[in-house]
Amino acid sequence: KIQGLLLKEKLTEAEHLQILLFLENPLGVALEESSLKKFVLKLTEFEKILEAIEIIALKKRLLSAIKTYRNDWVQIFLQLLFTLESNQLRDIVMKELSSPEHSKELKARIKELLDHPKNSPEAFVWYFQKVLNNDAPYFTDIDSTYLFVEALLILFNHLDNKPNYRDLSKKVYNTFTGNRFQVVRDFLKGSSKDFAEEFLLLTSKCHGFSDHDKKILRSLVEVVHASLAKEKKPDDADLITIWTTKEGYNFVQERIKQIGTSEMVDVAKEIEVARGHGDLRENAEYKSALERRNRLQSEMKTLSDQFNNARIITKDDISTQCVGVGTKVQLLDSKGKKITYSILGPWDANPDLFILSFQSKLAQAMEGKEVGEKFNFKDEEFKVLQIVSYED
Repeated sequence: KIQGLLLKEKLTEAEHLQILLFLENPLGVALEESSLKKFVLKLTEFEKILEAIEIIALKKRLLSAIKTYRNDWVQIFLQLLFTLESNQLRDIVMKELSSPEHSKELKARIKELLDHPKNSPEAFVWYFQKVLNNDAPYFTDIDSTYLFVEALLILFNHLDNKPNYRDLSKKVYNTFTGNRFQVVRDFLKGSSKDFAEEFLLLTSKCHGFSDHDKKILRSLVEVVHASLAKEKKPDDADLITIWTTKEGYNFVQERIKQIGTSEMVDVAKEIEVARGHGDLRENAEYKSALERRNRLQSEMKTLSDQFNNARIITKDDISTQCVGVGTKVQLLDSKGKKITYSILGPWDANPDLFILSFQSKLAQAMEGKEVGEKFNFKDEEFKVLQIVSYED
């Protein structure tokens, strides 16, 4: 019955091929005049044929037949590597090309992908995932990883507002932001300052990242390269992240709630009572109540703005390579006296406990310094003796 299908008129090339694949593989039928080998040797539009075949097992069988019957299968596979829609098929093609005798051609093809990610977006994202999972055959060193990250950010910006790449763009976004930006944390460790600056520049151009995402990305860079925080322009003031402990975060959250509920309600009642006392121009109680309301509104606005930029410090955020947020620093002053400061956010600062806000002048003076380095503050010289995590 299946052989009879070959006699039907107006069979498409893809339909004819699928019948042959089914006859030769599952049924083991050898056809002399219309053999699979003969048909495969005549094929030219491999990508189109593979796309027209819906059954993945038959797609795989065709790839196997191409490798078996075509002397030019390497060139065909090198072309298909970037044009195939299925990552599963890409894996098969790359595995076949990974043999020592063809590794040079495959490496050159992957280099094209790295240099021109916009030409094959799906293939680039596929290979980037392999780099992250340590499953890539080439360009797995740290410098190449940085190049892939930069290329992916350029591609991410390119995909913006392209409806046909919406799913792919979402996949790229999740790659960067997933698991609390874990991928970003990993490749920033040990990165150079030049790479960090380029990373910030590229992320700033990616409309796929929200303003909040960009603030987090900048803060992650500053943890590793604290000196970059000093180089921010005044226009970037709104990007400053308010680092805090969980206790500080909860305290401010409760404070905002307290102001917005009980305290604002109380002051509203005071104003109404004071209004009933007559002439408002000479009414001291009324003026006092208004001043209190203004102070509360100002405090609430400030805390709310900061709260929107707040981020709880975790162990992964703290680098002890140099002085920065979340570190505990032991200093030696010019008189030979040792003193230890913890550097946290403004909500956790407590001079009595030697806890400095990272925004304080002393903290900024020592920011970015490594063990053994010296700095001056208020005409006195200090030397950094030790840097540990404040959680230790």
